[in-house]
Amino acid sequence: MTSLLRSIPSRLKYFYESPNTATHLIFRFRVDPVKKHGIMSLLILSSSDVESLTEAVPPTQLINLMRKVFVDLSRDGASGTELEPGIQSPERTAVQTPHQSTLFMPSYWPPAGTAIKIVSVPKDSTQSQAPVGLPATTAIVNSDTGRVDAIVNARTLTALRNAAGSALATSLFRPGKPAPKHLVLFGAGLQMGFHARLFLHPELYGSSIQEVTVINRSDNERLRELVQDLKRRFPHLETKIKGLVSSDGTQVEEAVRSADLVCTATSSKVPLFPSNWVKPGAHLNLIGSYTPDMREVDEELVRRAEVILVDSREACWKEAGDLIQAGWRDGEKYQLDRKIVEIGKFSAQRQETKLGGDAITIFKSVGVGVQDVAIASLVAGLAKEKGIGTQVKYD
Repeated sequence: MTSLLRSIPSRLKYFYESPNTATHLIFRFRVDPVKKHGIMSLLILSSSDVESLTEAVPPTQLINLMRKVFVDLSRDGASGTELEPGIQSPERTAVQTPHQSTLFMPSYWPPAGTAIKIVSVPKDSTQSQAPVGLPATTAIVNSDTGRVDAIVNARTLTALRNAAGSALATSLFRPGKPAPKHLVLFGAGLQMGFHARLFLHPELYGSSIQEVTVINRSDNERLRELVQDLKRRFPHLETKIKGLVSSDGTQVEEAVRSADLVCTATSSKVPLFPSNWVKPGAHLNLIGSYTPDMREVDEELVRRAEVILVDSREACWKEAGDLIQAGWRDGEKYQLDRKIVEIGKFSAQRQETKLGGDAITIFKSVGVGVQDVAIASLVAGLAKEKGIGTQVKYD
């Protein structure tokens, strides 16, 4: 152990010396890659492997992992040296094919190493209605050897890391606000499924949330399956979990007006609801839009928000249509720049920020690759510890 620790850069030692944490598992996988009969092998984790591994991870562990990722991203940026480079999270690259937009998201986070996530978004929106989510894969690269150590099915991991980021943002504003009672979700895919499961967990807001409303564009199989799944997982709320379609105007308005928490994950290019439906004190997690022409809320709601947290100012400046269309790029319009803060910076300095109970707050996320490195490496570390997954002789 002593010789191992001597070989670890000082900035990383505490991750290995702190057992029973997500970062401990991540670093264990990094310094001790999978071997089979003394030969380096490739670890393959299927969707069922990932599901079984993540089911047992406490929400607080996921939230703390995202907190560390975001704090490092805000603090370090591209700092570092040639021998110990800092965080690197380049802008996503899109490759267009006749039927898909395939996105490539590489990143490097010192505690975990390097990874690249590949996700495909169908150009025909009807193809994205399946409950299983978008096809996604993360390859974990050994930063020392350059080999790919693991291939991880990332269909659910994208939803899980986004939900953990939203839960972190929500928790940062909770001290000044009443406990949430009504959770409203726009979208019925994996993203909103994991948001609901995380927010309704006993460690978070399971004891305070009394009503859940899922709002979808159409009354399809995905909406019905999500509502039934939530009722099965949270039987004490069975009569208080309901699904609506966007055309149910009066009911949708009533739901939004009473919502304490609103989470959105849609591909909309127009606001999902008007600002005046959102009550004072509400918090919104917006994770659907990722291009300048997409948005889920209107300009007025962005103006009303007292604080807007973002995962990355640089990424959101280029991709967050909700903020871009509200005038963020137009200089001092609504003084947007003053109230847009990276979640990592806000988390590190939150004791200095005091908000009233009526403050409307927003978390806007376009997703950053560092999150994928962290969550995939966590799952790979758990797999190694539990002996789960398929090992293939590769090199």
